[in-house]
Amino acid sequence: MAGAIEDGGSTGAGQTNGGSSTGQATGGSGTGQSDNGGPRISCTPTSIPFGEVPADNPVSVPVVCTNVGASDSTPALIIDPPQASPSVFMAHFDSTIESYPPGGLEPGQSARIDVSYAPTTASSDQGALVIKSNGGDDISVVLSGQGFPLQPCRFMVSAKAIDFGSVQPGSTSQPMSLEIQNLGTGVCVLQDLGIEYDATDSFHILSTNLQPDPLLDTLSLAPPDAGATSSLVVTLDFAPSTFAAALSADAVVSVLDPSGTDRTVSVSLSGAASNSDETHCLQIPSSLGLGGVVWPRDAGVTDCTSAGSPTLTFVNNCTTSVTILSFTLQSTSGDLAPQFTLPSGPALPLTLAGGSAAAIYEIFFEPTSAGSHTAQLVVAHNSQDSAAVIESTISLSARTVPPPTETDSFVATSSLSYPLVGAPLFESGITVTINATPVAQFDGPNQPDWTYDATDNAIVFTPRVYLMAGQTIDVTYPIGCK
Repeated sequence: MAGAIEDGGSTGAGQTNGGSSTGQATGGSGTGQSDNGGPRISCTPTSIPFGEVPADNPVSVPVVCTNVGASDSTPALIIDPPQASPSVFMAHFDSTIESYPPGGLEPGQSARIDVSYAPTTASSDQGALVIKSNGGDDISVVLSGQGFPLQPCRFMVSAKAIDFGSVQPGSTSQPMSLEIQNLGTGVCVLQDLGIEYDATDSFHILSTNLQPDPLLDTLSLAPPDAGATSSLVVTLDFAPSTFAAALSADAVVSVLDPSGTDRTVSVSLSGAASNSDETHCLQIPSSLGLGGVVWPRDAGVTDCTSAGSPTLTFVNNCTTSVTILSFTLQSTSGDLAPQFTLPSGPALPLTLAGGSAAAIYEIFFEPTSAGSHTAQLVVAHNSQDSAAVIESTISLSARTVPPPTETDSFVATSSLSYPLVGAPLFESGITVTINATPVAQFDGPNQPDWTYDATDNAIVFTPRVYLMAGQTIDVTYPIGCK
């Protein structure tokens, strides 16, 4: 499916393999032994393995302590302020849930202690929460966790909008999918996946191909292996309960960012709840947004052509058969050459019996020029009970986005040639800085300060540029889809 590239900045190697916790808070209860028949403390759990946690994204787990002394025991259980160490772990009484009363805990009462783990860099941490009280021996809760540095996530969204078409109230549409693909070299951490602004509760998330971390409640999207993709696939449906000409909602998810400003991915959902008569049996989306596609792109690299293939799904909502007769593509953005392909799928004409499986077609965005492009796909169809041809229009839209970039850094030596790690997609996109100061390729007509040697894949400085040993050279260049 074609995708929208979100520019999360450059990413680096050296990530952990998923950013997920390795376990739940475990263990039974720690119970202090009291010799005098007075208050007695019991706390659970006795250990908390936080697992892998992104840096600067604290996670909290509760520990509940209860006075398990005899019902007539006195005095009340007094718990000292909880102490956690080392400093990457923190603990305090919860002020809203099972808060600790000023006079202590009477028999049977409980108090909640919130224990947080807040790594700031890559680390493997071991620690303890110590709980002192007048209810017996000190309680020690074992703490552990691994921090990993969160890197900017570079990702692609399969579509900016999903239209489920027209569905009869009380019925459910065919499932449709939303895909978020990790294009970088680091782990993408996502959270708060859900549906917003759904006034009639008509849109639903059916499933995801990844399961959330049970402790962090996050989804970790690992970087792709060579020659493969790594995606979160969210399957949704539309099940209206009442008639409405137009219904809408947003499917949203937050992408954690090391800057602390998380980015929200929002995909518009739409559909209509209408009474399907025999002349409007075919469920057809009114629009299809194919997002952004990398352009220019490497010649002959097919997975850059449209970065995916959004699907068109046709469903017969009636009891009698309908026939899809033809597809006609019409440009609406003044393009001289077609920017979209005709749907690829079952041969036409195609007859769909009442209640039969959906017919699924693929459509691609293949830009020949930069910018936003639109078109209309006209679907001609008729029903078993009428020979009249009905023409339904699907609005298509897509845009091009610049290719991702890569930056190679060098420490200047006596050499004037600096080989690049990757191959630039095109020379005009190369930029060079020395100690963060831009260096133009041409300082005047036919007087280059540097050139790109395609044979050796290197940046070569001319004697016009005075390089001092130890200076930092940064070369940024566009790369093809990976």
